[in-house]
Amino acid sequence: MGFTGKIELIYPLYKEMRMEKGRRIPQLTLPLVAALCPPEIEVQITDEEVEEIDFNLGRGSVAGVSMMTAQAKRGYEIAREFRKKGVITIAGGIHPSSLPDEAAAHFDSVVVGEAECVWDSVITDLKRGELKKIYRSEEFFHLRNMPSPKYDLVKNKMFYTPVQASRGCPYRCTFCSVTKFYGPKFRSRPVDEIITEIKLSGDKYFFFVDDNIVGNPKFAKELFTKLIPLKIKWGGQAILGFAQDRELVELAGQSGCLGLFIGIESVNRKSIKQANKKCNKVEDYAALIKQIHRAGIHIIAGTVFGFDTDDKNIFEQMLDFYKKNKIAYANFSILTPFPGTILYEQMEKEGRIFEKDWSKYDCGSVVFHPLKMSPEELQAGSDWVGREFFKPAEILRRFWENRSHPFLYLSGNIGYRRKHNTHEPGRNVAIRKS
Repeated sequence: MGFTGKIELIYPLYKEMRMEKGRRIPQLTLPLVAALCPPEIEVQITDEEVEEIDFNLGRGSVAGVSMMTAQAKRGYEIAREFRKKGVITIAGGIHPSSLPDEAAAHFDSVVVGEAECVWDSVITDLKRGELKKIYRSEEFFHLRNMPSPKYDLVKNKMFYTPVQASRGCPYRCTFCSVTKFYGPKFRSRPVDEIITEIKLSGDKYFFFVDDNIVGNPKFAKELFTKLIPLKIKWGGQAILGFAQDRELVELAGQSGCLGLFIGIESVNRKSIKQANKKCNKVEDYAALIKQIHRAGIHIIAGTVFGFDTDDKNIFEQMLDFYKKNKIAYANFSILTPFPGTILYEQMEKEGRIFEKDWSKYDCGSVVFHPLKMSPEELQAGSDWVGREFFKPAEILRRFWENRSHPFLYLSGNIGYRRKHNTHEPGRNVAIRKS
């Protein structure tokens, strides 16, 4: 079957319910891949989170599907439907990169690793009718002269425009796949190229999708300094320890930082050790949180329940800590052994994973046997913390500490509260297999 020169890039539905347009930050991968395509290729993007997929692309067209683990089941369904109609299917993303042989059983071709280093070969082979089963990126992309993402192809109206400044992480947390996918070193784009991209967008609100925007403090200081004259507003992700550098924190605030997702993970020191998150020092948490609050930056605290050293007391301990330190928002997750992580290898070896339905790997479902509580207790405890933390009285009690961005604070908390109140307690506990 000959390639028609038409490519549809697809982001599969993450959960059962679609989101309203404008309610989420669009992902960056597909606009970047679209920008890598030569001008003679007709490219479209479909985000199934907000729109339906058109399966009538025509024989010889290409459906490129980017997947995280929780999307893999849906991604395989999408590939099956397209292949019935003679459409060429290509998989990419973290899950296919972690389990390429599994993905290859469902797709005509699989891209392993970063697309920038292999996409030209994919296009060339498509034109020749010689598409390979697997393309592996043998090196990490240098991040220089990156093309501007094709946001004009994104149908979801964006409030925050995603932008990337760096990739890679040296911390090797046991439950995280970032180091394996993006490498153990921080790679940064030239700051002036980032600034040019932001200026050309004409937008005022941005989200840095970097896993740690402050991973290289020297780079981050240069970036933040050059952002100040642009008068933009932005959010991102960081480690808590960056607040030890007062200049860096102040520059972040002055450059327009509204909030940062920060992996607090746990107040249990043994759990932090099990996670191998050496950058987290529990004894420093409170002082560093105050430093970030002083800069007018909201904290979205990433929390993980279910480490081997966690017992049923961990839920109340985390809740008390967040209430005492007046954290703006908290994201409560259940430890999930994603393929490609150290945690997955460990739990697979120990025979503790009882669920391989990838749709359950959403950080809100229990798919393994915890050591110090039952799966049902882990699920119920996580659900309980979410409902308690986002009670109206608690939201109001934390307001004064987070008054730097009052509308953002209230709207964000209302959104989180709605999410937790519409979640049926315990419904995500996977059915354990004997």
